[in-house]
Amino acid sequence: MGELIVEGLNELVKDLRALDRKLPRKVGQGFKQTLTAHTLRPARRNLAALSHVPNRRGAVSVFASQREAGLKLRVSKYPWIAGAEFGSHQYRQFLPWVGNQYTGADDFPGYIVGPALRATIDKVDRDMLDVIAELIEKG
Repeated sequence: MGELIVEGLNELVKDLRALDRKLPRKVGQGFKQTLTAHTLRPARRNLAALSHVPNRRGAVSVFASQREAGLKLRVSKYPWIAGAEFGSHQYRQFLPWVGNQYTGADDFPGYIVGPALRATIDKVDRDMLDVIAELIEKG
């Protein structure tokens, strides 16, 4: 099999689509499964461990498309989740404020998603590369 060299997400999606029209969607689905298995479950465990917030499984969810995948805080439905994740100076029911600025690849602030990402980011990266390689081999 040949070598796939890509510089940038748009080029990756274009090259995957050239191999198989449905490949970018399959990659997105694989990314979603990887994030669910490795990061969403620990994030939900972190949420359940916080005694000062209601335990709502849907407050943290996974999304994936052809161009991006990740975890999201569903703030519009669960407004308290931002305070639970990043803390607060003003509202005492939340833990102390830790900030919400990502300053580097290994710096994920927060109490729910941040620790889950820090603990699993290397495994997620490897598994996502494996997803792409496996789908390319099948295609």
